[in-house]
Amino acid sequence: MKKCSPALIWFLILIVTAFALWGAPFLYDGWVRGAMALYVFCMYVLAPVLAVLLPYFGGTRGLHPMAGFFPIGAALLFSMHGEHGKMALGLMLVSLIATVAGNEVKKRREDRRREKR
Repeated sequence: MKKCSPALIWFLILIVTAFALWGAPFLYDGWVRGAMALYVFCMYVLAPVLAVLLPYFGGTRGLHPMAGFFPIGAALLFSMHGEHGKMALGLMLVSLIATVAGNEVKKRREDRRREKR
Protein backbone atom coordinates (compact mmCIF):
# COMPACT_ATOMS: atom_id res chain seq x y z
CA MET A 1 0.00 0.00 0.00
CA LYS A 2 1.31 3.43 -0.93
CA LYS A 3 1.78 6.12 1.65
CA CYS A 4 0.26 9.55 1.09
CA SER A 5 2.70 12.38 0.64
CA PRO A 6 2.80 15.05 3.35
CA ALA A 7 1.66 17.65 0.81
CA LEU A 8 -1.47 15.64 0.04
CA ILE A 9 -2.23 15.22 3.73
CA TRP A 10 -1.96 18.98 4.30
CA PHE A 11 -4.16 19.64 1.26
CA LEU A 12 -6.80 17.33 2.70
CA ILE A 13 -6.51 19.12 6.06
CA LEU A 14 -7.11 22.40 4.24
CA ILE A 15 -10.15 20.99 2.43
CA VAL A 16 -11.69 19.61 5.65
CA THR A 17 -11.05 22.94 7.41
CA ALA A 18 -12.64 24.84 4.54
CA PHE A 19 -15.76 22.66 4.66
CA ALA A 20 -15.93 23.11 8.43
CA LEU A 21 -15.72 26.90 8.10
CA TRP A 22 -18.29 26.88 5.32
CA GLY A 23 -20.70 24.70 7.27
CA ALA A 24 -20.21 26.26 10.71
CA PRO A 25 -22.97 28.89 10.31
CA PHE A 26 -25.49 26.11 9.64
CA LEU A 27 -24.73 24.61 13.06
CA TYR A 28 -25.41 27.73 15.08
CA ASP A 29 -28.07 29.25 12.81
CA GLY A 30 -30.86 28.58 15.31
CA TRP A 31 -29.02 29.88 18.36
CA VAL A 32 -30.23 33.19 19.69
CA ARG A 33 -27.59 34.65 21.99
CA GLY A 34 -24.32 33.02 21.07
CA ALA A 35 -24.80 32.79 17.32
CA MET A 36 -23.56 36.26 16.45
CA ALA A 37 -20.51 36.01 18.69
CA LEU A 38 -19.63 32.60 17.27
CA TYR A 39 -20.19 33.85 13.72
CA VAL A 40 -17.90 36.84 14.25
CA PHE A 41 -15.26 34.62 15.89
CA CYS A 42 -15.33 32.05 13.09
CA MET A 43 -15.36 34.48 10.18
CA TYR A 44 -13.15 37.28 11.44
CA VAL A 45 -10.72 35.54 13.81
CA LEU A 46 -10.55 31.82 13.11
CA ALA A 47 -10.68 31.96 9.31
CA PRO A 48 -7.81 34.48 8.91
CA VAL A 49 -5.61 32.64 11.41
CA LEU A 50 -6.23 29.31 9.69
CA ALA A 51 -5.71 30.94 6.27
CA VAL A 52 -2.18 31.82 7.34
CA LEU A 53 -1.09 28.88 9.49
CA LEU A 54 -2.39 25.88 7.55
CA PRO A 55 -1.00 26.91 4.12
CA TYR A 56 2.32 27.88 5.71
CA PHE A 57 2.77 24.52 7.40
CA GLY A 58 1.54 22.81 4.24
CA GLY A 59 4.14 24.73 2.26
CA THR A 60 6.87 23.52 4.59
CA ARG A 61 5.76 19.98 3.69
CA GLY A 62 5.78 20.62 -0.07
CA LEU A 63 2.23 21.82 -0.77
CA HIS A 64 1.99 23.61 -4.10
CA PRO A 65 1.04 27.30 -3.75
CA MET A 66 -2.06 26.93 -5.91
CA ALA A 67 -3.30 24.09 -3.72
CA GLY A 68 -2.92 26.23 -0.61
CA PHE A 69 -4.44 29.26 -2.32
CA PHE A 70 -8.06 28.21 -2.76
CA PRO A 71 -9.67 26.18 0.04
CA ILE A 72 -10.29 28.59 2.93
CA GLY A 73 -10.89 31.66 0.78
CA ALA A 74 -13.25 29.75 -1.50
CA ALA A 75 -15.20 28.50 1.51
CA LEU A 76 -15.86 32.09 2.54
CA LEU A 77 -16.51 33.18 -1.04
CA PHE A 78 -19.25 30.57 -1.47
CA SER A 79 -20.67 30.95 2.04
CA MET A 80 -24.41 31.51 2.08
CA HIS A 81 -24.20 33.41 5.38
CA GLY A 82 -23.05 36.96 4.91
CA GLU A 83 -21.23 38.76 2.15
CA HIS A 84 -17.51 38.00 2.35
CA GLY A 85 -16.27 38.66 -1.19
CA LYS A 86 -13.43 41.07 -0.46
CA MET A 87 -12.41 39.22 2.69
CA ALA A 88 -12.35 35.91 0.80
CA LEU A 89 -10.11 37.33 -1.90
CA GLY A 90 -7.86 38.80 0.77
CA LEU A 91 -7.63 35.44 2.51
CA MET A 92 -6.77 33.78 -0.79
CA LEU A 93 -3.93 36.25 -1.28
CA VAL A 94 -2.68 35.74 2.28
CA SER A 95 -2.88 31.96 1.84
CA LEU A 96 -0.86 32.17 -1.36
CA ILE A 97 1.83 34.24 0.34
CA ALA A 98 1.90 31.88 3.34
CA THR A 99 2.26 28.81 1.12
CA VAL A 100 5.09 30.39 -0.87
CA ALA A 101 6.80 31.37 2.38
CA GLY A 102 6.49 27.78 3.61
CA ASN A 103 7.95 26.48 0.36
CA GLU A 104 10.85 28.89 0.72
CA VAL A 105 11.52 27.72 4.28
CA LYS A 106 11.49 24.11 3.07
CA LYS A 107 13.90 24.94 0.26
CA ARG A 108 16.32 26.71 2.60
CA ARG A 109 16.24 23.84 5.09
CA GLU A 110 17.06 21.39 2.32
CA ASP A 111 19.90 23.61 1.09
CA ARG A 112 21.38 23.79 4.61
CA ARG A 113 21.23 20.00 4.89
CA ARG A 114 23.03 19.62 1.56
CA GLU A 115 25.76 22.07 2.62
CA LYS A 116 26.42 20.13 5.84
CA ARG A 117 27.14 16.95 3.92
